[in-house]
Amino acid sequence: MNTSPRRRRDYGEGHVVSSSFYDTTDDVVASHDTDQSIVDRTGTQNEASSSFTTTQQLQQVHQTKQSSSWPVALYIPNLFGYLRILLSFYGFNLALKQQPNKALNLWITAALLDLVDGLAARKLNQCSQFGMVLDVVADNILRSIVWFASIIELLKHNPTKTHQACVWTAIIFLEWVTMFCSQSNRGNKKDNQHIHWKDLHKRSDNLDSHGPPPLWVQAVFKNNFRTIPGVLVVYGLFVAPFGSYVWYSDNFDISRLNSLLSIGVIRTLIQIAYVGRCLSALVEAWLCYDFIRDVIAKDKHKDAKED
Repeated sequence: MNTSPRRRRDYGEGHVVSSSFYDTTDDVVASHDTDQSIVDRTGTQNEASSSFTTTQQLQQVHQTKQSSSWPVALYIPNLFGYLRILLSFYGFNLALKQQPNKALNLWITAALLDLVDGLAARKLNQCSQFGMVLDVVADNILRSIVWFASIIELLKHNPTKTHQACVWTAIIFLEWVTMFCSQSNRGNKKDNQHIHWKDLHKRSDNLDSHGPPPLWVQAVFKNNFRTIPGVLVVYGLFVAPFGSYVWYSDNFDISRLNSLLSIGVIRTLIQIAYVGRCLSALVEAWLCYDFIRDVIAKDKHKDAKED
């Protein structure tokens, strides 16, 4: 969890950089760790543990200046984000036309492009707050559309399973509510920097500080999801809706999967995805609870000041 919001790229959550990263001059100083301390526009030097400059750092600043002069909305990673949204909706159109194989191919392509835009953002130095939000929106749109398509297929063949359809619909809304809460919480600042929603437990102000999150939440986020609970959550987020659509769509050509996996194995993989999605729902519910708790704390603090 000790990951600096200035230097990390969170899987599936966009491109996160410090807002001061773009306010640079040609003078760069290096610190002991991989974070860079950059001279601001007034020419004053930020604190650093060492004061030597390198050609590589100067080239990186030059590349950053070039990329920042390009309109943010037209950054290459953001263009991938627009493409992912278009592919998601076009896939839904194909699903409604009972062409599940083509729809699934487009949705898988949209999901894989999430990896491509992250690589492009780092290689081209085209990270942005807008790109981070766009990435989250594109992820939510993709998963919501696949869930909606799964609900249509479910009720078409099993009209009595309305309770299951309601659960899937609740998952859709939970994802969007969680996005609203996490993005709203980014308004909290620490040392003039936005706090990423995965680092909200590090807030130092007494008003918003409620201590660290539960251990099971920390286990999911630890090492950028590179833990068993973290992998299970990411697996469930994407495989649960995709697997549900494949399982309930009668027009899907499952013979290609049967050549690799048996029906029993496919069913087991989907069930594991449901377990991961349930764990993800618990984490999302905690994030929403943490946001609501902060809002209530601010209201109490405001009332106390007025009194």
